Amino acid sequence: MGKTIVITGANSGIGLALTKVLTQKGNHVVALCRDNPNNKALIENLSKNNKAFGLGKVDFIGINLNNLHSVRQAAHQVINLYQTVDVVICNAGVRDTSYLVTQQKFEQQFQVNYLSQFLLVHLLMPSLTNSAGAKVIFNTSISAEKATINQLDKWMATAVIKESAYDGLLSYRESKFTQMAMSKHMAELFPNILFASVHPGVVNTNLLNRNYGEWFKIASFPFVALAMAIGLVKSAKKATETFVHLIEEPTFESGTYWFNKQQRLPNSILNEKDYLKQIYEQSKKWTGLS
Repeated sequence: MGKTIVITGANSGIGLALTKVLTQKGNHVVALCRDNPNNKALIENLSKNNKAFGLGKVDFIGINLNNLHSVRQAAHQVINLYQTVDVVICNAGVRDTSYLVTQQKFEQQFQVNYLSQFLLVHLLMPSLTNSAGAKVIFNTSISAEKATINQLDKWMATAVIKESAYDGLLSYRESKFTQMAMSKHMAELFPNILFASVHPGVVNTNLLNRNYGEWFKIASFPFVALAMAIGLVKSAKKATETFVHLIEEPTFESGTYWFNKQQRLPNSILNEKDYLKQIYEQSKKWTGLS
């Protein structure tokens, strides 16, 4: 019997590739995507196609990760519709964006990549705890290995940074590190759920070139094609392999960091348990969980 798997950002890139691969294996995917006509039509068409070929179900639920109220609404829909959720894949993300703040006045990368999905996982706990082998997997980045902040006040400053001090790549790196940190910390808090963070590799998705426009995508095509041919850049489907491996493995060491279906040595700051606890408690305050 297939698993019920919640995927954020299931409308494009790795999220869409995962949705296709997992439903081909008979799983039921709950696609959490920004609620617009294009995304809804995409998921509905995929659902109809899967039904016609006897593949796993796909359901669409709208979510706006820029707004914690929307996250709560989406989570309540999931809980009301699905008594049991076996896997949550926190896949949605943005990278090195122009300076933007969310509805709750957090820097966008911090909230979209981390804080909103931190809230989502906690709100889905009633359905996750009904699964005998629940798993939560974060789509992180190798850049998190280079994160240097290990003081709560400096970490908090990245969440509410002013435009004059904003560095898009630094904010991206720290948001991805925080995913990794919470995967490790929550593994201790919730021993009946397996947590992991995955670096999928350099992947040929919209995230790779969305900041540079269509001209860059066209001009870089030959170089990307060459990089894919020699294995430096992956297709979205290829990038799903570690996620699928962890979903299908009966068990693994919870809180670990993975690349190419193998554990990878994470940032050493993850050994600072007091700091990770401080991040967790502050995240609960910001999301109204405490």
